[in-house]
Amino acid sequence: MKKVLFLNERLNGGGAEKVLRDLVNHMDQTRFDITVQTVWPYNDKDGLVEGIKYKSIFPVKNSFTSLLYRIGSESGLIYKLCIKKDYDLECAFIEAGPTKILAGSTNKKARKLAWVHCDLLSALSSPESYKEKTNKRYEKYDRIVCVSQKVKDSFSEIFENRYRADVVYNVVEDDVIREKADEK
Repeated sequence: MKKVLFLNERLNGGGAEKVLRDLVNHMDQTRFDITVQTVWPYNDKDGLVEGIKYKSIFPVKNSFTSLLYRIGSESGLIYKLCIKKDYDLECAFIEAGPTKILAGSTNKKARKLAWVHCDLLSALSSPESYKEKTNKRYEKYDRIVCVSQKVKDSFSEIFENRYRADVVYNVVEDDVIREKADEK
């Protein structure tokens, strides 16, 4: 059985968090031992199906833990202190913090994936600065996963096609969307 870690800043919030919950909830637990780890705590016990392991790095979010997060993710300390198991696959599920943390991985056997959810050319005020700051981090990843062709094109343009980037569309729960469409 493959041991898989998904790391994200949180599980409550926007679209990437919902996509992560939907993705892990539909993975085959007979093939994958799944752990979701977040930087900030998640208290909704109904969000993840039974059998998926969950843990957070910090017990609360405040100015002190936010400072520790910034320092620890840059220095590689968070990985060394908070990612305790040897996983076969380590996935940073969103840009920025999780990507920094898993770039500090000391697990030589793990394949590493970095998810990119946004059009970086549109989202960033300085794509060149972002490239300079993050280039060495993305070198640590075996594969970059982009949620659309536009996101992949943007990523590839910034990094001049240096990294292997593939498109993997977000999980969409059609039945849930149809149910909600029928609600008042």
